[in-house]
Amino acid sequence: MARMIDVTRPIFTNMTVWPGDDSVLIERVSSILNGNKANISNIHACVHSGTHVDAPLHFIPDGKSVDRLDISLFTGTVLVIDAENEKHITEKFLKLFSIKGCKAVFLKRLTAGSH
Repeated sequence: MARMIDVTRPIFTNMTVWPGDDSVLIERVSSILNGNKANISNIHACVHSGTHVDAPLHFIPDGKSVDRLDISLFTGTVLVIDAENEKHITEKFLKLFSIKGCKAVFLKRLTAGSH
């Protein structure tokens, strides 16, 4: 049986964003501790914050938006390459790995802002 792994990253206030994008702000607007009936938060962020998909519409005027993409595009066999120690991802580096049969290649870097 295949294993499903969620690779999404948490979204939080002041997380790193694309240069020029507005900062992420998550603010609690209703709190049970303050006597409200529910905890409610607002999130202010560019749609490119955190883990996201750039739909064809992002770059192609008549391209598909995310809601029109086939969900099967987001599952499948993926090769995860540890690129933590690579200053630059080069063709020579990528040729060290066999990508045959992989639907996608993910480059892993755990250190925030590394290189």
